[in-house]
Amino acid sequence: MSSVLESLQTYIKTYTSLAAGAPVWAEFLGNLPTEYSIVPLPGQKTIATYLDDSTLEGFPFAIESTVSVADDITRIENNSFYEHFARWLKQQNDAGNFPTLATGQQPESIEAVSQGFLIERTPSQTGIYHLICLLTYTQTP
Repeated sequence: MSSVLESLQTYIKTYTSLAAGAPVWAEFLGNLPTEYSIVPLPGQKTIATYLDDSTLEGFPFAIESTVSVADDITRIENNSFYEHFARWLKQQNDAGNFPTLATGQQPESIEAVSQGFLIERTPSQTGIYHLICLLTYTQTP
């Protein structure tokens, strides 16, 4: 049985604009460009409970990347990546293309809930960008 995090990792790897050969980690980022990570975030897990004891669950997470931030053009390209990624999530959501979750979990929506932004810049001209997202799904007992 796979976890939601593992399902998201597999799903994100299908985004064709990821840097070629770049790893997509779970809760880890290396120091060298380009790497990606899916990081669970704190937040309300159970959004609603229904009469049949099923629940609507929220799984807030971030997509992060270690990338070069050496010049203005590169930083603009980094922001553009996250704009396109957020648009891709919306397109996937609208088309009903969701991560494959474990038995008893039915995806309802996936979306970016922030803009991508630089959260850390190192002296070695690399930085970490961060985009907050939310997966909602129905959990049946």
